[in-house]
Amino acid sequence: MSLGRIFLLASSLGLILPSAQGAVIHVPATHATIQQGIDAAASGDTVLVDGSGGPYAEKLVVSSSLVSRLTVMGEPGKPRPLIIGVDEHAIMFKVENQANLPIDVTVESIDFDGANLARYGVRSKSWDYAGDEVLVSLHLTDLTIQRCQYGVAIGSRTGAYGCDGHWGAVGWDLLGTSLSALYMDRCTIVESGDDGMNLWRVSGWMMNSFIGYSGDEGVHTTDARDMDFVHNVYLANHGIGVHFQLASNVVFENNVVARTLKGVLPGVVDTDGYGIIVGGAGEGAPLEIRNNLVVANDAAGTKVNPVEIIFGPDNCEGVPTNVNVFNNLFRRNGLTSNDTTPDWDLFYTEHGIPGMRMSALYNFFPEVTKVANIALDETNLIGLDPLFVDEPTAADIPDSVLVPATIREQVFSRIEGFALQADSPAVDKGHPDPAFNDAGGLAQGTVRNDVGAFGGEQSNWAQ
Repeated sequence: MSLGRIFLLASSLGLILPSAQGAVIHVPATHATIQQGIDAAASGDTVLVDGSGGPYAEKLVVSSSLVSRLTVMGEPGKPRPLIIGVDEHAIMFKVENQANLPIDVTVESIDFDGANLARYGVRSKSWDYAGDEVLVSLHLTDLTIQRCQYGVAIGSRTGAYGCDGHWGAVGWDLLGTSLSALYMDRCTIVESGDDGMNLWRVSGWMMNSFIGYSGDEGVHTTDARDMDFVHNVYLANHGIGVHFQLASNVVFENNVVARTLKGVLPGVVDTDGYGIIVGGAGEGAPLEIRNNLVVANDAAGTKVNPVEIIFGPDNCEGVPTNVNVFNNLFRRNGLTSNDTTPDWDLFYTEHGIPGMRMSALYNFFPEVTKVANIALDETNLIGLDPLFVDEPTAADIPDSVLVPATIREQVFSRIEGFALQADSPAVDKGHPDPAFNDAGGLAQGTVRNDVGAFGGEQSNWAQ
């Protein structure tokens, strides 16, 4: 079992706890503001926040120069804390690491409302550090982050303009920044003005979370490594639902990527409504995309292509992608099309870059003509009705946010309609390797893998 899987199991069993053995600081009982509680804390302490003292109009900062480990969380049994945006461009919760020291921060059971003012909900980075060890570790549990320009941003931006003059390349000189770790469970990030999440050079895991209604990408990653994405829903984001650049040893498993919309940001061209884009992956191990549901995205459900690294002016190099696409169920992608937007379920292009590889096995394509540049073998199911239990309609997958505090639970409950009926042709038709066997939940038939989001080793979404 991988380290990521160990963390998944530990979290589901409630074994990852806030910092132990430290003092407990109560806000507002002993300190009037959350920041005062943080400033009074020593390494290993826990700041418990009683929401009845709020809302808290604060910009919070935790510095590695002052503590190496800290927990900030809503106090159990008390009203849930709400932190509201106080001014334009603010960072609502910042982990500051200019000293480049290891720091581990837990944030749990708190609501953040940027009120369309705050630039970031949660932000962390280190400065000019070229070491290989993880410096910042973030444990985000049961958070709601809404109406910020960016919900969560970890690391330093790596994007650059390529040799063709278009945005979307990776700057080589920007890849030398520090590594971070993210452990995220049961979080809701909605109504971000731009991206819901930016993860640059991050490892760890993200699970049981909902990312929706972002003005641009739902989740963007560059140089994600040794990372698992499990039991998440990405809904009604604009441009791209989930974007992987230069991923290494990453597993994207038992997720739902739905209703990615054509972009609306002024001046942004590349916002075509792709569910998943993979550009450059597999240096350590292939990117694994398995047992997901990719449904009702405006453009291609999944697009696989190389990515460009820019070393300097007129010096760019294409990086190939190595990806396995197994046991996924595609449905009604390419809802809007034009001459420049691929409208397939699965779209693959090599752009003449050597080393490009995609293995597409045991997937389900209800529509015959929705695959491009790929020769599918007989393991893939094509042109059949998946027979969902109660397929959600457009009214069940809205283009605007509902109540942020409850939308994760509402969406997770409704996507169970995508479970398979007992006589579905997708039951027991996934990869026959026992490593992919079903693990309960809404899986049907024998233990052999059911194609789609409710089959496979993570089939039980309730775990």
